[in-house]
Order: sequence, then C-alpha cells, then structure tokens
Amino acid sequence: MFAFPSTTTMLLAILFQLLLICGYSSAKGPPESYRSLYPKYNHEIYYNTMVPEDTEVDVILRKNQPQKRFFVLESGYRPLSVTVTPCFMDGVLEWKISHSLYHQGSLDSSYRSSVWSNNLVLPPASSPSATYAGRSRRSYSTPAAPPGTYSLELRSNTEGAAKVLVTTRSTSDLPFHPPLPPDPNLEIVKVKRNRILVSWQPSLTTRPHQYCVSSNNRGNYNSLCSAESDLLMRRNGVSVTCVGRKTWHLFKGLKRGSTYYFDAFVLDAATNASSAYIGVSATLRGGGGGGGVAVPRLKDDALATFALDEANGHTVNIKYHPGKATSPILIFAQSCTGPGPVNLHIARGGPLKQDIMSTTVMDVKTLYLPPTNASSLSLSLRSTTHHKRKVRLWVSSRKHSAPFPEMPEDKSVRVFDSLTTCDSITIGWKISVDERVKYCIYRRLGGQSLTEPQNFCETRNQGIQVLCRRYHRFSKRRFNNVIMQRVKGLRPGTTYLFEVQVTKVKGEMLPYEQVWARTRATCSKHNR
Repeated sequence: MFAFPSTTTMLLAILFQLLLICGYSSAKGPPESYRSLYPKYNHEIYYNTMVPEDTEVDVILRKNQPQKRFFVLESGYRPLSVTVTPCFMDGVLEWKISHSLYHQGSLDSSYRSSVWSNNLVLPPASSPSATYAGRSRRSYSTPAAPPGTYSLELRSNTEGAAKVLVTTRSTSDLPFHPPLPPDPNLEIVKVKRNRILVSWQPSLTTRPHQYCVSSNNRGNYNSLCSAESDLLMRRNGVSVTCVGRKTWHLFKGLKRGSTYYFDAFVLDAATNASSAYIGVSATLRGGGGGGGVAVPRLKDDALATFALDEANGHTVNIKYHPGKATSPILIFAQSCTGPGPVNLHIARGGPLKQDIMSTTVMDVKTLYLPPTNASSLSLSLRSTTHHKRKVRLWVSSRKHSAPFPEMPEDKSVRVFDSLTTCDSITIGWKISVDERVKYCIYRRLGGQSLTEPQNFCETRNQGIQVLCRRYHRFSKRRFNNVIMQRVKGLRPGTTYLFEVQVTKVKGEMLPYEQVWARTRATCSKHNR
C-alpha cells in the first residue's frame, strides 16, 4: 500500500515548488538567466505597498513618518514614468525614487537616464534615482528604465495624502492626466459688487472630461485632491463645484473686504485623473469710503524687492510711469524665496478691463512690452501659495541698462556621461543671449539629499569655485548654443553637486539649475 504524505509535507512541497518558479530558491538562488529580471526577496514588499501600473493610488501620510511604495520592472529596458501629486496646501512633500540594480557594472555604459521633467534635480545617471521637495505635482520619466525593483519613499511635514501614478506606456500614448492648454492661467473677466467672473482656456484632451472650480480664503490649490481634502474637513471656507464643459464660472455671494482664491481643474471622466490650472485671487473692496493702502511707485531703472505675506494678502500692487518712452519696456521679475510660482499681472492704467498680460514666474522671467502711450502701468505680484516670500522687480525702457543677463528658456545643466572619467566630469549648458557675460562654476561634495530652502536673490555659499571665465563666440568650448566645460581634479567614485552662475559686467548674478554627477570608481588609460 502507498502511504499518503502528511498535510505538513504537502504544504512544504507546494511552497518549495512556488519558490523555484518565482526564482527565490533559498539554496543557491535563481538561475543566472533570471537574476537580472527578478529582484531578490525583500520582506518589506507586501501587497499593500505595491503600486499597480496605470492606476493612480492614494498614499496616506503621517507627519514626518516615511511611507514606502514599490513597483517592479521584470524584463527589458522599458519606458517608465512616475508622477506624484500632493493633496494638501500646507507643508512640504519630499519623495525619493531608488532602484535596486542587479548585475552591477553592466549598466554603466549602456544605460543613460533621460532629462528629468519639471525642474527635478538630476542625480548621477548610473541609476534612475532622484529626490524632490515641494508642493506641486512632479514627474520622473525615462525612455529606457532597467529591470529591477523600484522603491518610492514619501515623507511630509504635515498630515495629508498624495496620489502616485506609475506607468510604462510610451510617451506617444495619450497622457493619463488631462493635458492643459499652452496658457494654463485663470483670468478674471469681470468684478461687480459681490460677484467675480473667471474664465480659462479649454484642455487639450480628446477624451470625455469636465471642469471643476473652487474658491477659498486661504490660498490657491495645486491639485483637485487638495481642494477636496479641505472640503472634507470643512475649513478655509472652501467650495468645489463641477461645471461640465463650460470654460467660465461666475462666483456669487462674495463678501466685500475679503480676499478670495479661485482655481479650476480639468477632470478625465474615464480615469478620474485631474490637472490643475494656475489660479488667481481677488480682493473685493469694502463698502466704506475710507482711504486704502497707498500703492508703491516703481522708479525707472531701479531694482526693488517686495515682500508677499499675510499683511498684504500675499499680493502687492505697484505703479510704474513709463513717461514718453518710444522703446519697448523691459520687465524683469525674479522669485527670491518661497515655493511655487508667482503670478505677474500687467494692466494699462490699473482697471481690469484694460489688461495687457498675465504670466507666471517660477524662477526668473524677462518680458518685453511694446511702446505704450499710457500715463501709467499697474503691476500686480501675487503668490500662488499661502507662504511668506520675496520677489524682485526691475522695469525700464532702456534695455542696455538691465543689471541681469538674459537667461535661456532651458536653464538645465547636462552631464556628458560618455566623457566622465575617474577624476573629471564634463558638463554643458545653453548660452545666455548676452555675449558680454561671465560664467562661474561651483562644486561641492554631496549625496542624494534635499537642499535647504535658500534665497536666490542673495549671494550664496556655493562651495568651491572651479573657474570664472567668458566664452566668446569663437571659443573652442562653444558648440552652436551650448558651452561644454571639463572639470578636472576630482576624486574617483565621488558624487558632486555643480552649479553654473552667469553675471553681467558690474551686474547681478543668476544661477542655472543644479546638477548631480558622479566620477567613475576606477581609473584606466581608456577613460582618463
């Protein structure tokens, strides 16, 4: 007779077979052909921490308590995009992507990480990892991500939540989040008594969608889930209304003497994903006849700094008299401190019906206005977040007297991986339109950590100065509109943070974006 095995024996046999199939054998490990495709067993990976593809998931955040989520690429080099959306107005969300590499060393020459979108700091290209801190939606994307286990660590300095999306779809596919128009700003069309009419341009999405609007008394939202979170907690006097396919909305029943912040969102009907327009704010004048706050006057060719805080409702109005200018008016604006963009609104004479333009300033922006016969211009600076900040402003009809160099639209600094050696790194950046400028390179040791908040309008301790020089148009280091500079004397296997600054003669300094780079660990005649 045959003896049937015990229940315990059968369970152990089934478990052993499953381990062999998944490549997690405890004896000698998976076969060599599977090791590059499947990650090693990690007890931190559970079903509730795995992020599925093409599904936006919610992550609950506790104050200063890191939360980890994981996703796996099982084979080949595939497109990868990770998008994180904060769902709160206050506080800062920090997140970091890490990649567990297998067959170390085989990816150094073949893998090249792509440009990071939305001004993320670019770390060494040997691994697609990064860090970000802020209050806005940010994405990491690469056209060819290596296989392995990816971990996403999130941490917030306040209670809240975040939405996470992981996709391996090609960039040619329809985006998961509804795309915004080229000009994503809300505009105030009309203000009358206790009503304000706002409008926005339609989304570029081709899928079924609708628009939602919100108003509150504290600040602009960076996401629809932020507004919904405040609505759920019944704070800040928030209201959220969906208006179908209309691209305008009339807010009624507003109180005089109060400041309101208005936002609009486009919502995908199929995926329930949303994108936020850049909001606006307005203060309804009170019914009394008393005098208001004096509007400061900006002198021609004078650099002025303005504070946006609770005392002025995070909004400053300035008057400028162009005189009999026959030349275009040059306007330079720079956000010195604080998170998020600043809205700059320009009107002829001040009334809303005579608007000239509205734009957003993330770091620096230079604008040219055609000659105007107006006796005065009204400029309004408004913070999109409810935090203290400083903004610099310079206006003049004399272009050559501008103290700042004109920066290119792309202010990123690239690292040329193929030219990296054990003791040198080659970086490149786009030139300034101004020829008579000097570029300075600074370096300092660093890891993949978040930088502290800083004042971009003040001279900073940038670390060790590598060089300061001009690159004339016939320089051997200029290639079309790009400057390439090799930085020597570095240590092998070391991570550095580089910053490029550009300065006009006897003028002000402006920085390019910072960039991480790492030297090769070993030296050889081939890569020196």
